[in-house]
Amino acid sequence: NNGNYDVYNNSNTAILRLSGTQCTIAGELEAASLDINGVADISGTLDVAGDITLGNRFNLADNGVMTWGNTNNYGQLSWDGGYALISGQSGKGIKFRTNGSSLALTLDTSQNATFSKDVILSTDSDTKSRYKSI
Repeated sequence: NNGNYDVYNNSNTAILRLSGTQCTIAGELEAASLDINGVADISGTLDVAGDITLGNRFNLADNGVMTWGNTNNYGQLSWDGGYALISGQSGKGIKFRTNGSSLALTLDTSQNATFSKDVILSTDSDTKSRYKSI
């Protein structure tokens, strides 16, 4: 058996092989829980029923709402009525950065917008008529 230990099904097909420190399963593994103490390498699609939680800093709920932050309470990515929503959670503002780290826009919890640079409006006639007071 060359150091391999195989388990066969009724069709005489190996469905489980133990070889050294590796266990190979042909087909699906169903278990009540899975505890991997090391690196997990998944080739293909990972289909998850329920929420995905990484520590206490990130959660992707099974309804598609994503939350994140120091204790999972800073930001939220969601949707509503055909719109994508980026939200600061209770008491949290939003900062938009460009070029990796350059602050471009801050929205505080009072809905005040602070731009780091100039706001440039188009010079076409429609824009000029709508923004005469600027």
